[in-house]
Amino acid sequence: MTLRSLLFSQTPTGSPVATPAVVQFGASTATPVAIGEPVTAGPLELTVHEAVSGGEGTEMVMDAWEWNPAPPDGYGYVAAQISITNSGDRAIIVDNDDFGFVTSSRRVWARQGLVAPEPALRATLEPGDSAEGWVAGQIEDGDDSMLLVFSNRDLGSWSERFVALSPGASLASRAADPVSANAVGRQVDTPAKPGESVVTADWSLTITDVRFAEDVVALFPEEDYRTTALASADPSVIPFWIAFQLDIRHAGTVSTPLHWPVDAIGLAYADGSAVEDVRILSAPLPDLSGWYLPGGRGEGWYLIELPYQSSGNVLRFQPFRSDADIRYLTWSDDVSSAAPEPLPDSSGA
Repeated sequence: MTLRSLLFSQTPTGSPVATPAVVQFGASTATPVAIGEPVTAGPLELTVHEAVSGGEGTEMVMDAWEWNPAPPDGYGYVAAQISITNSGDRAIIVDNDDFGFVTSSRRVWARQGLVAPEPALRATLEPGDSAEGWVAGQIEDGDDSMLLVFSNRDLGSWSERFVALSPGASLASRAADPVSANAVGRQVDTPAKPGESVVTADWSLTITDVRFAEDVVALFPEEDYRTTALASADPSVIPFWIAFQLDIRHAGTVSTPLHWPVDAIGLAYADGSAVEDVRILSAPLPDLSGWYLPGGRGEGWYLIELPYQSSGNVLRFQPFRSDADIRYLTWSDDVSSAAPEPLPDSSGA
């Protein structure tokens, strides 16, 4: 916790005396430092000197490298100029992947593969070294609660620090309206239908749209070949493609960020077990994978290729193997045809 509990000490007579609460600025979304103010993360001290967003920021990042993709509709790019000094006793690598951006959606936009404007912040800082340069990322258009988040891979998650890129921007550490878990989709024979929300202790998710075959291909802009190259190489696979538009939310019942993995959803057999041979396709940008603060929301597409001759229509939601609350969803009004039971081992074991 960044805002520490009020501490009490005892006077000689035993009367409680309140001491001021200690606030570590920059260590929380609720207490970010402002542009121009240095913030310390262990041996590193960094300062954001300038942030460029809106149309100017998008143009600046697009001009930085010809292969930086155009941002999706409703999104733009932001660039931040940063200086950083290593006062520790060992070398530390710093680059664009150590920085992300957070807005009022409470989703962390990080490690997006963008090339930042020159001079880009990209250095191995030996003890005593300093570097200065630009980092870049994606944010929602028109959001006035913009924060930069720093989390160095060498130092670990304890190095996480926040800087307000918009005047006075901050986000409460906890979700304002946590969502209570429900029982929807707990049984494979009664999966959640499109429009019905599944809520676990960690996540809320709803299928809001479904596309098939050529309509899946049409979701991609012409310049995005990550999945459509497969269709060009082998058009016979297209009829097996299904895309689900998902609305997801960190349910907010815990105060820590949660990670949505790219393989959070798969297909289910009729007994509820996972179908193993399901190809997960790269989704149109922005995809859903990444970190979400409590209450954080995302909407995006999730694409799969059905296994050959598959008759199943039930999805299995289990973000991590350790998650015990497995849920089931379907894209069909007919929920009677989950994939058949897995075949027994041919060896007879």
